[in-house]
This record gives sequence, structure tokens and C-alpha cells, in this order.
Amino acid sequence: MNTDQIKRHLSDKGTAINDHQAQQIMDVICAFKEEMKRCQPGKEWTFDVEQVGADSFTFEYSYRVTELITPE
Repeated sequence: MNTDQIKRHLSDKGTAINDHQAQQIMDVICAFKEEMKRCQPGKEWTFDVEQVGADSFTFEYSYRVTELITPE
């Protein structure tokens, strides 16, 4: 993930940000992912971010887990 990808992701949602904002967003996402790797290893984490105010962004994180469920 890089700042251009973050800018493109938000641009697709109608939000324009500069390089400094994109770097701050990337730092937040990377820090969270590192913490989750430590706490919840083996899970695939994804994120979404959207602007909710002039200088406020909401981050949504989710993970995907595959489990084997067998019939009796």
C-alpha cells in the first residue's frame, strides 16, 4: 500500500486529499495492521477509510477467517 493508492481509493469516493494527508492515513492503517498481526496472527485484515468532516476520517477494519466446517 502506498500514498497514491490511498489517494486513489478516496478519490473514487469523491474525496481529494494531499500527499501529507495520505501519509498520515497510511501511518494509521499500518500501525493498526501491525498491532492486529501481533494480537491476531494468521488473520487477513482489510480496511476502508472515508472522510466524515473537514479534517476527520473514519477507519473501518475487518478480517477474513476461513474455518473447516464438516458434516457429521
